Amino acid sequence: MFSMYKNFTLKAIASTFEYFTFSSIKRYSAVKLNYTLCEEKVNTIKAPPIIILHGLLGSKNNWKSLCKVFAEKFNRQIFTLDARNHGDSPHTEEFNYKNMVSDVVEFMKGNKLENGILIGHSMGGKTAMMIALLHPELVEKLIVVDISPEDITSGAKDISKYVKALMSVDIPQDVTISVARGRITSDLKPEIRDPAILQFLLTNLVEKPKKHFKWKLNLQSIYENLDHICSFSCDIGKEFTGPTLFIAGENSDYISSKHHGIIKKIFPDSEIKYIPGAGHWVHAEKPNDFLKIVTDFITST
Repeated sequence: MFSMYKNFTLKAIASTFEYFTFSSIKRYSAVKLNYTLCEEKVNTIKAPPIIILHGLLGSKNNWKSLCKVFAEKFNRQIFTLDARNHGDSPHTEEFNYKNMVSDVVEFMKGNKLENGILIGHSMGGKTAMMIALLHPELVEKLIVVDISPEDITSGAKDISKYVKALMSVDIPQDVTISVARGRITSDLKPEIRDPAILQFLLTNLVEKPKKHFKWKLNLQSIYENLDHICSFSCDIGKEFTGPTLFIAGENSDYISSKHHGIIKKIFPDSEIKYIPGAGHWVHAEKPNDFLKIVTDFITST
């Protein structure tokens, strides 16, 4: 499983708490997020949209297939967003949840979306939870995929190692995309031994202009802000009382029984579903099971 988090310092925990202390909430600078919109051509029902937030080192393209299925099944607009420093969204030095919450809120305002169903995976799940806690009026229902509302300290060093490897690898130029991917794959294999993780990371390689390649990720900012991304301040004195669904991979340890108490405390109207045989990328590994659980939740009253 892709261990995405590392141990963080008490200073990082304290700073995260400060960001979300309700007595001193302030607005943070938002960036304009890149997004994809999926919708049926004949859309007679104007139900609130579904907004999908990807995980760390991912992009909106990770949800491309499910986006189309959701649009057909739910007859809603489906927005998949690139987080800042990911995909085609702007790169910034600032990178933490206060920023990402502001980004999504401004996205909704800019697109005149009064509220919606939020689906967030991993880092995107933390962002979605924080939006629900800080701006409950924007969230009709909340779906959190394989992440809990707690700091994650297991799998300490892998994500840092992966980011370092991507930063240091020599990216070939003036070759075809297949040659570039092949050479990068060979160079990264000693550091990133899991083929699935390696192929996932390579989805961030972009050709622009022709035969010239770079990473879409802002690796420097991601690396420098990993402490913030690994943390979650659940001591903000708020709860989200709207319908909430947590979906976990049975083979993943990001939502275990020890997390159930804090989930129910912060999200009292929540249910937790486990998908057998799935790891951290539940939606990619078991898409049919994932779709059924999401469908049952969205269509329930």
